[in-house]
Amino acid sequence: RLHILVFVQAAVRFVHLQITYVLSRDCRVSPNQDFLLHHPVTKFLQVDNLEGSMVVLSHNTTFYPRNFSCELVVHSPIENARIMMKIEEFYVPSKTRNCVENYLYVFDSNTAKPKAMTEAGGERGLCGPNYPKYLIFTTKSYICLAFHTSSQRPPILPGVKPGFRVILTAIQETRNSSCPSSNFYCSAVPRFMGANSMITSTSLSADSRLYGSFLS
Repeated sequence: RLHILVFVQAAVRFVHLQITYVLSRDCRVSPNQDFLLHHPVTKFLQVDNLEGSMVVLSHNTTFYPRNFSCELVVHSPIENARIMMKIEEFYVPSKTRNCVENYLYVFDSNTAKPKAMTEAGGERGLCGPNYPKYLIFTTKSYICLAFHTSSQRPPILPGVKPGFRVILTAIQETRNSSCPSSNFYCSAVPRFMGANSMITSTSLSADSRLYGSFLS
């Protein structure tokens, strides 16, 4: 039976839980970037030390910036690690359903070059008010998010705030029937998720059927 282990010591777990990245604030222009080939200029943010959970926010103002493009690459140094993604809030308004101007792409890779993950919008990407409510798992120890906005602000649904909030968690895969040590948290649904204030019990119960099928 396949068990998903969240590999993090109790003493440092809460430190990792406090990490929050804001794309509009933390993404930076690469010093080697060719400005003539990239318009709008794509900014980058790389996180190489994910061992617990981190929060990814689109912005920290009333509206995310226009004409903005950022690629976030997250890697976990844990052996046999994978990245678990939970979208808690999402609304990226777009003029069309094809997500051609404002979108979020998710890649099972450390770059935005391969095809986007099917379970996270695929080649169409994610836009509008609809998004996957289930947990998304990478096959490797990294994940890439690509967020892009146009120069024009599309119409906004009344009473809905644009932007997104994503939780990324480093997990470890093993085929052992028991946890190797007390530093691991394991079960059919990791106890770490229940203790994680960033992953609510409501979202956990909503994902239980999918999570169970993933583990079988």
